[in-house]
Amino acid sequence: MKEEKLAAGDWGDSTKKNRNSGRVLDSARISQACASCSSPTTHHSTSPTTHHSTSPITHHSTSPTTHHSTSPITHHSTGPITHRSTSPTTHRSTSPITHRSTSPTTHRSTSPTTHRSTSPTTHRSTSPTTHRSTSPTTHRSTSPTTHRSTSPITHRSTSPTTHRSTSPTTHRSTSPTTHRSTSPTTHRITSPTTHRSTSPITHRSTSPTTHHSSPTTHHSTSHEEEEKC
Repeated sequence: MKEEKLAAGDWGDSTKKNRNSGRVLDSARISQACASCSSPTTHHSTSPTTHHSTSPITHHSTSPTTHHSTSPITHHSTGPITHRSTSPTTHRSTSPITHRSTSPTTHRSTSPTTHRSTSPTTHRSTSPTTHRSTSPTTHRSTSPTTHRSTSPITHRSTSPTTHRSTSPTTHRSTSPTTHRSTSPTTHRITSPTTHRSTSPITHRSTSPTTHHSSPTTHHSTSHEEEEKC
């Protein structure tokens, strides 16, 4: 209350009564009144303390802490761990094990129009190395029981659609020197577009007796066969 009276103007009466000594007293009362009214302790304890303790502390403790603790931890612990543990393990364990043939009865063609030559004056051998192809699309098979391999580890394929042919265009070879036979007058083809395979390492035989055909296999409809007859 004393400070309020001094602030209201009661300190002015002392200047009227004591003109000489009152100036020192009035200046002390003025500084006391100003100190009680606009004290830096009161000012700095309510306004800036509230400002610096609630606003920036709340901002720096809730927003960046939540961002740096939940978002990157969830991303780096669930995303890449799930991806690297399920995808390559499934791919490497099922795919290469499945497509490897180990029986000698692999590579049977199920199409009835396999291994039949229809073109004339093509692929007639005159040397012991019969069945040397000169066209990259040579040796199309149309017989269902022709071309059985005699080795159990022959014809390993790397593609999933190699081991069983269901269409007449399976087993196309892309190299001109594929399927050379070591016996004379065996496996005579008159078509340049015979026996195509879709994979480059499919249908290579490791034994010399692979790919021998019987005399009744490989009927040809060429004009040379008619002329020969």
